[in-house]
Amino acid sequence: MLVGCDEPAAVVEAARRGPEPAAMSVPQGDPSPPTPAPAPRELDMPADTRAAEGPRLPSTDSTWWGDAEAQFAEFNGDGALDLFGWISEGDQSQVAAFDGATGRGLWRAPVRATDWSSSRVALVAGHIVVVDSAGKALAFKPGDEAPLWTVELGERAQEVCKGLAGQVVIRTKDGRISALGLATGSVSPGTMPRMCATDAAALPAAIRTRHTRIQEIRRRTRFSAARVPVVPDVDVEAVLTIGPKQHVVLGHKTPGTRVPMIAVTQDQRVVWSSQVPESDALAARTSGDNISAADDRAAFVFYDSGSGRRIAALAIGDGRRLWDVEVEADVDSLVPVQNRLYVAQTWSISALDRETGEHLYTIGRD
Repeated sequence: MLVGCDEPAAVVEAARRGPEPAAMSVPQGDPSPPTPAPAPRELDMPADTRAAEGPRLPSTDSTWWGDAEAQFAEFNGDGALDLFGWISEGDQSQVAAFDGATGRGLWRAPVRATDWSSSRVALVAGHIVVVDSAGKALAFKPGDEAPLWTVELGERAQEVCKGLAGQVVIRTKDGRISALGLATGSVSPGTMPRMCATDAAALPAAIRTRHTRIQEIRRRTRFSAARVPVVPDVDVEAVLTIGPKQHVVLGHKTPGTRVPMIAVTQDQRVVWSSQVPESDALAARTSGDNISAADDRAAFVFYDSGSGRRIAALAIGDGRRLWDVEVEADVDSLVPVQNRLYVAQTWSISALDRETGEHLYTIGRD
């Protein structure tokens, strides 16, 4: 068993159980009381402006913050998980949701967030809870542009989690923990759940936007090289855990030219091994981050063929190449969701048909 690489399954299980109160509480400061919501600024909903290429945002100034994490939940009742996250139009930041089946906009609301990495957004009990980069907490009902309430926390958020019934728990970067009532924004001292979870969909997939290399895993967890899956003639660089003692292994051929390689192992036994590129293997390379994702059906790997950037999909069971398509720019993350593969890039996020690689739609600008 690979020590330190089975966390995704634990996180998914914890998300299904919901949070459990911790034994200790942290003394709480006095955030300001909720303030009335400001009048919303009218915004057009995204429209299908280029039907041949899929729905787009209406303005060329609109961007999806591609290196921020997309989240998924069902908002419109059609059975397809919809996605929500950060977009911007000019200097106007927004939290927005889009139909997972078509890419059309469902709703969006203005939020001050000059830096997505210091802002947080979470779905909790039917509420979108945002803590912006100025340390202000806001709660929205999906579809409403005006917040139900706002609370000045005075510090940026570290975590936003489900709390007790009717509450959201926020840990700020100075260590304070606040429990906010979802209905009114009332503030009381809080306790962090044992596992931070929200009501966004827990995806049964092993996803690495930035892989932890084997050397770093070994240094942190102190496990021996003998416990890393061994694949003949492959220098292992990264591992995705997709099931009990089942792993997707990424690396490069050795000895010789560093051809990108992928394998699946079960109980330390190699089920199959293959080169990632479909052709011109000696010219191909993966990024240093090994952008990839996998679930129990397929593995997806971003690589540079030498003549263009591509994404390969291979079947978990036998390594059969399902498809291999070109993309126009570097990829920040790959996320398989239901029958789609989401490809996040710097200013956009695109959906591909996970069975064929066909482009379905793009949100933002390429």
